[in-house]
Amino acid sequence: MSLSRESSMKVGDLVRLSSYGKSRDYNNRITLCDASQLGLIIAIYKGNYPYKVRWSKPLEGLTPNDNHSRRELAYAQVNNQQ
Repeated sequence: MSLSRESSMKVGDLVRLSSYGKSRDYNNRITLCDASQLGLIIAIYKGNYPYKVRWSKPLEGLTPNDNHSRRELAYAQVNNQQ
């Protein structure tokens, strides 16, 4: 069995919301502050929303951690401008 890219996210990966993730009402608490903010995967569990992400700009008074499905997340792109 080969591992697909979908199953390859791991703790420590830098992520952002995918287009699908941005479109979900559940993620309004992230998109209202900054839809392009970065997050760090801090844990992976079993289930439909296995990726626990700590977001860089949580709304005031809300926890910075949320659980997400793989489809809601995209790898953050590294910008090597010099």
